[in-house]
Formats: sequence, C-alpha cells, structure tokens
Amino acid sequence: MHALLANNLDDIAVRFMGAYSRFMDSTTFLFTLHNRNHVFLKKALAFSAFDKTIFREKEVIAKLMSTLDDGSKINFVVNIFSLIDVAIWKNKTIQDVLDIFRTFCDENQNKNIMMLCHNPVQAIALIAELLKKLGASRRKYESECAKLKNNLLKLGKIYLRKIQDEEIYAQLIMDRDFKNRSVLQIITTNGFEPLMDENDPKAENLMLMLYKGKESARCDGDIYGYSNIVHLLTSKVKKAQGSKLEFMRIITNYF
Repeated sequence: MHALLANNLDDIAVRFMGAYSRFMDSTTFLFTLHNRNHVFLKKALAFSAFDKTIFREKEVIAKLMSTLDDGSKINFVVNIFSLIDVAIWKNKTIQDVLDIFRTFCDENQNKNIMMLCHNPVQAIALIAELLKKLGASRRKYESECAKLKNNLLKLGKIYLRKIQDEEIYAQLIMDRDFKNRSVLQIITTNGFEPLMDENDPKAENLMLMLYKGKESARCDGDIYGYSNIVHLLTSKVKKAQGSKLEFMRIITNYF
C-alpha cells in the first residue's frame, strides 16, 4: 500500500484499500498527508476507510494543525476537515484551530498566508462551513465561530472584488472540493451571500452563463434554438446526410 502511494499510484491504491484495510491506520494517513496523495485521501475519507478513532490521536491532530498553520497546504487540510468530525476534538485543540483561523481574517493580503494558497475562495467557503457546523455542535464556541465566519466572508468579498479577469473568477468559483462540490454549491447551500455579491458584475455574468449555457451566444435561430430537442427535431442532419438513422441514435452519445 505504501509503495503504491509513494509512487503516486493513488487510483490503484484505492482499488486495494478494502483488501488491505488493516493498513488503513494513522501511519498510512500521516504518510498520505505528507506525500499529498489527494486522490487516495479524498476517496478513502469519503468511504470512511480510515478508522475514525485515528482522528482523536495526538500525532494525527498535531500533523493536521502544523500543516494548516504553515500555510503550505491550506486547501488540502480544510478539505480533509470537511470529511472528518472536528467537533469531537478537545476544547484546547478546537481553540487552537480557531486561533489559526483568526489569522486568516487579516485583510492585509501581504500578511495573510491563506491568500497564497491554491484557491483562497474555496478555503474561505470550507472554513466558513466548518465554523457554522462547529458552532452548532459545540455551543461553547457558537459566538466565536459566528464572528470568525462573518469576518472570513467579508474578507472573501473583498478578495473577489479585486479579481478583474472573469475567467479566473469562474475558475475559483467552479473549483471542486473533496466532496465534488463546486465552491458555488457550498456558497448557495450555506447561504454565504457575501461570496456572491449581487452588486458584483462578475457574479451576475457567471450565473447568467450557467443558466443559459456557455454556447447560448452561438445559438442558431430564434428562441426555439435554445431547446436542444427542438433543434434536433427540426434541423437537418449535418453529420451524416443521406444516411438512415434511428432517432434514438441521433440524440445519444453514439451519434
């Protein structure tokens, strides 16, 4: 198992993780975390392949915390947090996590290490979601979690306003997490309105594009052209003129 992971053969390791379930312990988890086996970790956590008790172990928690704190793999770690139950941790550990999240609220992008990660918008959305769940399950931290969440969403709003390129904006918003959810889905599910400001034309343009479709501007014909079925029924076959084809074959992927 470790040999496969060491050579980044994640897909093969996933196929055999059931047969080698005895190796799905804290040692393997720490190895994959260090080696950044994203695909394996994502699927193993989604299938609950790791024993849940390993996430109570001091060594595992310490590694997650140190990795989060150094800022090198923020997206990676918060994606892992979204797949495990952080609320089971002790009060001191939870407070340490909140203290790290507090450093991510700094509006000075030159000092905020989260702004240097792969996708700051995804990180903000996932952390805000985690804070929302943590506040609901641990009432002791409800007020602190709510305040941190609001500060992070405010920071995300400022960050997104500074992005001028609509393609980069769309990539950040449509990026997917370990649960295969787009950032947009996380925002809408949790009601994180500041991250999709109605006064931001980029957000409006993206929503219109998703509603109408990327190729809507190239629609041939009038309003009926927006319907694929109407187009298929009323247009001549351009790909295989003169051939006798069944209707179902035309509208399926085999055509």
